[in-house]
Order: sequence, then structure tokens, then C-alpha cells
Amino acid sequence: PPASTLVGVSALAAPEWLIEIEAIAVAD
Repeated sequence: PPASTLVGVSALAAPEWLIEIEAIAVAD
């Protein structure tokens, strides 16, 4: 899903975001 790609890009841009995005992904 596009979310996975977004996570990868965000991880490269800001590793800290990965934690927040993972939490959101789990919530979804």
C-alpha cells in the first residue's frame, strides 16, 4: 500500500517520524 512507501520515504527524511507513522499504521 502507498502507506508503506510513505513510511520508507519518511524514515529516510526523519527517522523519528518512523515511530509516529508506525503507531498510526498500527492504529489503522
